Amino acid sequence: MSVQRRTEIARAVQGALESTPGVTGLFRTGPLIARVVDAGAELLGWRDAERPFVDLKDADGELRAIASIGVDVAAPAAATCRLAAENASGALAALGAGDVTIELTIVLINEP
Repeated sequence: MSVQRRTEIARAVQGALESTPGVTGLFRTGPLIARVVDAGAELLGWRDAERPFVDLKDADGELRAIASIGVDVAAPAAATCRLAAENASGALAALGAGDVTIELTIVLINEP
């Protein structure tokens, strides 16, 4: 899969997640040290700050879209995650992206 197609898929998932009621934001995924290095690289202009917050990983021929989200304290977290995953799946279907597993992690519950 081309880099352009991967970016298109990641941006579609990100847009679907951001438009989900109850989702307050998206965050970089991965280990803390990797996120710190990425933030430094972005500040220095070595890495594209506009890249999607959604990571795509290939594992055993399966494509996974991985995202970390914030959830509104007033929204039920489990229901918000289900709705976000459904929205992301719908966006992927509209793109004809095929079988993509959606992995969501709630990293923050806050008041918007």
